[in-house]
Amino acid sequence: MNLLKAIERSAISVQSTDTQTQISTLTDELGFGQFCYVGGIAFNPTIGGKFDWAKEPKLYTNFPDEWIQEYHHCNYSSIDPAIRGALTSNAPCIWDLESLRPGTSGNQRTFFHKAFDFDIRRGISIPIYGSMGDFGMFTFVSHEKAPKFESLLKQQKHVARLVAILLHEQIRQPIETRRNQPSLTVREHEVLHWVASGKTNFETALILGISEKTAQFHLYNSMRKLDAHNRPQVVATAIRHGLLSP
Repeated sequence: MNLLKAIERSAISVQSTDTQTQISTLTDELGFGQFCYVGGIAFNPTIGGKFDWAKEPKLYTNFPDEWIQEYHHCNYSSIDPAIRGALTSNAPCIWDLESLRPGTSGNQRTFFHKAFDFDIRRGISIPIYGSMGDFGMFTFVSHEKAPKFESLLKQQKHVARLVAILLHEQIRQPIETRRNQPSLTVREHEVLHWVASGKTNFETALILGISEKTAQFHLYNSMRKLDAHNRPQVVATAIRHGLLSP
């Protein structure tokens, strides 16, 4: 799926009872087999665990009910490497449960084998951090063998990350206090346009005839106004507000 189509398809209706089906269809179009999203306001998202949410988080997934029940009953979140990876960095966590590493505990091995029973072996987990405890995580699971999975990631890793951020924005918007529509200056819009095109601050500065520090200054201003914490998130949020055309 190309970036433009991903952005268009991410405009789901969270008011619909069909939300889960819409995300499942988008997951298929990205080339993955299953997905899981959890998000809301967390007291401390870096700790994890079902008791660390300010209130019950939103959950959308097409995992089998039996696996979800067992996962919660056995508190697998405490040993899930996808959770651990996503909560120690804001970068996507790529995981493969078939690649057992030295030091893997007996409990983790049990978890891996249980996951295998539901054809959950490898995937990518994408954390999204916002302000005031806003946290979400999208996991996309692939049923492909390792070589095809690696090829899929090369094609879709960055698209999947942008889709995850856009979907999180869509899902949290109805339950978040409405804010005034943010606005960008002409220069902030120009800088953000080139950031969305994949340009670095240095390249953006050359294109616009400004210094690299000035380009960085305008980018940081845009991030502050849009309550974004990294480059993919500020682009996704700008698109979400109609401030940037895909």
